[in-house]
Amino acid sequence: MTSPVISLYFPNMNLALKEFKSVAITGKAERVPEGNEFNDVLDKLNQKSPGYKKYISDGGFKIWTIYKMTAKSLQVTDYSKSTRTVKEELPLKK
Repeated sequence: MTSPVISLYFPNMNLALKEFKSVAITGKAERVPEGNEFNDVLDKLNQKSPGYKKYISDGGFKIWTIYKMTAKSLQVTDYSKSTRTVKEELPLKK
């Protein structure tokens, strides 16, 4: 990985423009090495999608890696309230 900074974007595309909502999270990605944490992630994935762990164990992916993200900022867009995107640095300050 050349840059550890990543962004995850979650739009809700099934809404009319005046109701559009999205969330973008930006932060640092780190590879999860094989071991206890790695196996915990696989177990959680398997709970959400049964059979996923077996698929991976059986070679379903030739090359794969699990990353975790430490969020640094959060951007929220909610056109039902405003067309302005709100960006917050994390952790949120009260």
